[in-house]
Amino acid sequence: MKIIATLIAFSLMHFAALAQFDFGLTAAKTQALGGVQSVQQHAFSAIENQAGLATLNSISIGVTGQNQYLLEGLNNFALAAALPTNSGTFGVGIQYQGLKTYTEMKAGIAYGRQLLDNLSIGAQIHAYHINISNYGSRTLVNFDLGIQAELTKQLLIGAHIKNPIKINVTEDEQLPIPTTLTAGLQYTASTKAKVMVEAEKTVNRTVLFKAGLAYQLNEAFGLLLGVTTDPAVFSMGVSWQVQSLAIVLGSTYHTVLGYSPVLSIGFAPKASNSNVSIPNANN
Repeated sequence: MKIIATLIAFSLMHFAALAQFDFGLTAAKTQALGGVQSVQQHAFSAIENQAGLATLNSISIGVTGQNQYLLEGLNNFALAAALPTNSGTFGVGIQYQGLKTYTEMKAGIAYGRQLLDNLSIGAQIHAYHINISNYGSRTLVNFDLGIQAELTKQLLIGAHIKNPIKINVTEDEQLPIPTTLTAGLQYTASTKAKVMVEAEKTVNRTVLFKAGLAYQLNEAFGLLLGVTTDPAVFSMGVSWQVQSLAIVLGSTYHTVLGYSPVLSIGFAPKASNSNVSIPNANN
């Protein structure tokens, strides 16, 4: 029975991550925007696309928690931090998910830097730690690479590759951590609205398409909407910012498994409203 429970939990957690073997979630803002990651620019870029760290102008910290499908004990957590310097922006990202019998953790060190005024690159080296009760644990190391380019004041593009080196969780090579490629575009339609689209391709899986809309209702509140294909997942959220504090409350809705509420809290003591570095629709 314990083995069956472990396998069920394992399947649910990876189905929650859109079957990508994603080792946890990222910012609530990103979740609410359909999972569009490649064009984000906040502390969680240390996990999502490290090139997004390069434009930050303040120390930034963010924490996220998510309950998957309203099931007791099936929770994800993430922590991200960014430190801008004259030599680029350094970041850390930690993700965790699991139950008593099965846990996954990913921890990485990231770096983002502007090569030109409109071009940024980034990278992260990370370690995965997987533990299954009565079966042992394993730690694996890989890396990510990312790029962002501002083609015009309204148009931002981003691309990211996760785990370019093939690594298997099991010795029989039946459970690989796959390579994932994402490419996205963000269009600033007005001072209040941004539209984002992204395509994601994981090895041996069909292409996922994502779309998100961020609309700033007023100086403090924003509305976030998103959708992801294959399987169909709809998402929404509300952002609230007061001075250095930013809060995003959102939820995803899987058409088969149901709702997964998510909450992010961020702090950036010197950030301006024009470039808030943690979850806010202004980014």
